[in-house]
Amino acid sequence: MNKSIRVLAFATLLVIAISPTVEAQTLFGFDGGTATAVQFDMIPGFACPPTVPTLVPYPTAGIAVCAAAPVILPPGGPAITPLGDIAVNRITDTTFVTDGVTIYEFVNGSAVFGPPPGGPVHNYAVPPILTAAGIMGPLTGMGMDSVGLFTGGIPTLFVTDGAFIAGIATPPPGSCAAPFVSVPAFAHGIVGGPFLTDITIDPFTGTFWACGAGGGVFNVAFGGGLAAGGAFAAGICGAAGLTGIAYDLASPGIPGFGTNAPAPAVFVTDGFIVEYIDLGTAGPAAATFYASGGPCIPTPAPLNGLAYSTHAVNWAGPPGGTAIASVGQSSAPGPSFGLGMTGGTGGSNTWVFFGINAPPVASGGFFCPGIPSLGSTLYVDIFAPPGGLIFLGAMPGSGVFFVPSPIGAGPPPGVQVYAQFLEDFSTVGLGPFTLTDPMELTISAP
Repeated sequence: MNKSIRVLAFATLLVIAISPTVEAQTLFGFDGGTATAVQFDMIPGFACPPTVPTLVPYPTAGIAVCAAAPVILPPGGPAITPLGDIAVNRITDTTFVTDGVTIYEFVNGSAVFGPPPGGPVHNYAVPPILTAAGIMGPLTGMGMDSVGLFTGGIPTLFVTDGAFIAGIATPPPGSCAAPFVSVPAFAHGIVGGPFLTDITIDPFTGTFWACGAGGGVFNVAFGGGLAAGGAFAAGICGAAGLTGIAYDLASPGIPGFGTNAPAPAVFVTDGFIVEYIDLGTAGPAAATFYASGGPCIPTPAPLNGLAYSTHAVNWAGPPGGTAIASVGQSSAPGPSFGLGMTGGTGGSNTWVFFGINAPPVASGGFFCPGIPSLGSTLYVDIFAPPGGLIFLGAMPGSGVFFVPSPIGAGPPPGVQVYAQFLEDFSTVGLGPFTLTDPMELTISAP
């Protein structure tokens, strides 16, 4: 196992050393009142101050990429309408929003390494989708199958109007080609006919999880009907009529490791609070590094929908002008992932420190509180195997050190990597030194 973990370290970090030279898991919500997508983190309770909240709004209303296509309009907030939702493609690192009749896609990107976050790449009308009752109505929910689990490898955006579920094959980002229906509509088939407000993909069981306007959470089989997970009522934090659901793709994590999600879990929201729910017990999910504030997470805005991303998390502020940053998503595979440092001094020697929380060593991979060291604060446990440090080379004159670090399909969900960059201004290991802020990423299913 130790060998495989070292391979993981190479897959996610060591690739930096051999290359030529946001924020672990976050949630996205759709604010229907303003047609704004909002990215936010789930670590308000983390014990290593100061936490760095991720709160990034992406205005989407009225933006057109494809001139002949309609634009997003605010459908109204969750207290007004169930219409509208958001979904994330973790392979392309793009996000979809809908007002119910139009779908808009933008790139998440990076303010540091580009492309700029929030940049539009596509907009189109929801294609007519035939159902047993006629044409599918305005959309209340979406869930992204980034790898085409149900469609033989064709990435598919699953949508629902509350009664039916269908799949749309989305054109490549930047294309104005028309989408097409890749999975014909089927009735959700749940006894009692609940009105579904959102859906999410469970890649481990090949099913969907859905939430309803009445507060129910349902495991829906592909083709309709309840799957083995059954149904239960949310409400561990008082959430009532639900508007969004997102499967925690880092769960189930690795058994016995406290900062991993030990059991399958979902996030659900009524628009005003997010509940983190264990799917085995229907009770509060165990705290993880990226959801350490407890099972009840306030939303940054009234949300009509919810989606899960595998962006990395910065959890303590930078001690000076240097900072660590990432781009892309830490899913496996995660072809768009990259890691880097900004604010450096040209010519200084640059290292990356990393810790890993995975068997056979349950070290945690990080220090909390941090340890005063090298003129700054060390948050990453480089001492417990398989942690360590890698020499990257001389800092470019731009002060930015970035290397694409794509993640392969091998690492299992739940493995967590902690990283921090070090600069040595003497270039011979004598200092002075400076450390960036730390970053955590959790390997997740795509």
